[in-house]
Amino acid sequence: MFDEGKYFNALGDIIEIDGQALSLSVISIIARRMGMIDENTTYAETRAWLASDNAKVHELLRLTAQILNDHVTEGAEPFAQDSKTWAQQYYEAVGIVATGKADEVFNSAIDELNKTIDNLCDTSVIGILDREGTFQPFDKVYKDEIDNIIRGYSTGQNTADEIKKAAQRLSQSGLRVEYASGRTMNIYSAIRQTAISEIGRATQDMRTAMGYEYGADGVEISAHGLCAPDHLPYQGRQYTREEFDALQSSLERPIARGYNCRHTTRPIIVGVSIHGVSEELRQKYIDASNREVTFVRDEQEHSMTAYEATQYQRQMENSIRKAKMTEHTLNEAGIDTSELSAQIDQATDEYLDVSEQMGIRPQSQRLDIYELSI
Repeated sequence: MFDEGKYFNALGDIIEIDGQALSLSVISIIARRMGMIDENTTYAETRAWLASDNAKVHELLRLTAQILNDHVTEGAEPFAQDSKTWAQQYYEAVGIVATGKADEVFNSAIDELNKTIDNLCDTSVIGILDREGTFQPFDKVYKDEIDNIIRGYSTGQNTADEIKKAAQRLSQSGLRVEYASGRTMNIYSAIRQTAISEIGRATQDMRTAMGYEYGADGVEISAHGLCAPDHLPYQGRQYTREEFDALQSSLERPIARGYNCRHTTRPIIVGVSIHGVSEELRQKYIDASNREVTFVRDEQEHSMTAYEATQYQRQMENSIRKAKMTEHTLNEAGIDTSELSAQIDQATDEYLDVSEQMGIRPQSQRLDIYELSI
């Protein structure tokens, strides 16, 4: 059986790593230039650097959009195929053939998603937080940080310390996206959320179109392991349309409507459809999600459900990955990172130990970072 939740997670990880590679690559451009500055570097020279580096940023954005479009198009296909396989039984039961409109709905939605990704990978919406924490375009932050280092040489400041602070600041900001509301978000988080949410929406719209054709009058909610507690009692169950609408209205976080929900629904014919998820498997998922997990970290014992443990594990992964990005940025600026490297090694060992205590498989691929090559 196609495990939608697991596949959503895996696809989301791939997309997020692509976005992080873009962020790291752009930040590293500034870091490398800071490391090249000495007492003889002129402002005019650095403006020539900026012209060249702006072109690199445009190329990095173009390349990332292409990589993401390929991953989205390829990654979305199993959802479409699984939906068609599921629906075939109902088309056969009522004696009709699919019109193909559902495929058009799905393909159109994925095309729109790829356009959205193209728009996110555009210099008009991306930027970096400056020293005051204000979102600014790449070229402004570039000039401010570079000029500050040059001034440091002329005024006798500790330039190595200034470069280190700037590299850490840039790494902590990362490349960001600004929305019309003024809110900003790391570009890799923005891309992941958008892609997974819209692939889920495209899948739902495709299934709704097929259900309309074969006369569906209810839905079955998908099910996956380590489910959030607010959706756990309902996953894997079948409902009439009226029952499902009432359920959705009662939930603070509706099912299969984004909000970081990995569930989808399938249109069914009530009283005819066989459950896609057995009661035995549904109970297995409930037991797995509610399993009590205990572990010791920093000489303190922690206790939580298995689902909560996966969220805790994810926080540790994010912390290690961010530290690695800082380490890379500092290295590119010519700053010694031996102390930080030791801290990362220690944190990684701790992550592996905690994961083993939890009884949850470590996701080592989530600790990886890389820079794009152009």
